[in-house]
Amino acid sequence: MSQIRDFLKTTNEGLQLMGMKKPEGWQYQNCYDFILQHGIDFQTPEPFPHLMEPKQCFFNSITLVSINEERYVYCEGMCLVIIPIQHAWVWDRWENTVVDPTLSEPAAEYCGVPFRMSYAKRRMVNNRRYALIDTFWDDFELLRDHTIDWLDSEVAAAM
Repeated sequence: MSQIRDFLKTTNEGLQLMGMKKPEGWQYQNCYDFILQHGIDFQTPEPFPHLMEPKQCFFNSITLVSINEERYVYCEGMCLVIIPIQHAWVWDRWENTVVDPTLSEPAAEYCGVPFRMSYAKRRMVNNRRYALIDTFWDDFELLRDHTIDWLDSEVAAAM
């Protein structure tokens, strides 16, 4: 098991032990549960030569995908840089590799969900914010969602 998956599992179990229950009507207990259920382990990439804005991973990644939606897929989840952090990156369909336009050195691990661009655009336009999973501003819409219309199933199946 990867260090990120260990972190997600331990954190999720710890929250349950502290009495945090899945809210009524929700599909997932929290963002850790969502990533555990749907996250894919991605291989660590080579450094990306065209870094974008520091500390703006969600914006950088969706911007890069917007440049070439046929080639790139928006991914969100966690990466391991000393500790696991919430992060967004891009999957390059043509090269079968992660592209991280934000970190100057790639993370040691990436675990996350490939999103359909139509879903990502709709959510980001409606909320005027760039993250999709850990979203207190829309009462965690994705964690309450009982459909899987957000998943880029082509990438998920290939992994």
